[in-house]
Amino acid sequence: MRVRRAEIRKIASRLLAKHDAIQADVDVRRIAEAEGFEVVAVPPNDETVSGFLDMRDNARIIGYNEDHPLNRQRFTIAHELGHSFLHASRSVYFDERLKYRNSMSSEGTDLEEIEANLFAAELLMPKSLLEEDVEGQWLDMNDENDPELERLANRYGVSKQAMMYRLAYLGLP
Repeated sequence: MRVRRAEIRKIASRLLAKHDAIQADVDVRRIAEAEGFEVVAVPPNDETVSGFLDMRDNARIIGYNEDHPLNRQRFTIAHELGHSFLHASRSVYFDERLKYRNSMSSEGTDLEEIEANLFAAELLMPKSLLEEDVEGQWLDMNDENDPELERLANRYGVSKQAMMYRLAYLGLP
């Protein structure tokens, strides 16, 4: 299993540049709509539903769970947008968020899901901006209550957990 890291970063970077959106707190909904997607809030029947992508019969719809926190909604939209750019051979994705997590659920063993998550991270937390924001900083990556971690998560409109994963992935700070 090989994740296309460089390709994913390049696609996300081009998309941000195309929409003049290289900034913290990226307006991912605006980007998706500019790319021709209808972005819809879907009241879930089940709290495990995160979102979906539907590209059947010329449809271009991204759905997200309106009951999830705003930062989760943004990540879901970016994730589904990632599927559209990276996995166009499938026309429908239905993503569920696990209600009960265990040690296996965080490993991310489905290649397409790993790639869509990486795309979302690249789009919402661009490497170049994060590098600037953490330069000279020290964060306690073992402390979810680290005020700098919270500041960064708020600045980028993501969860603290997403920010922790992203910083660790990039080897920052």
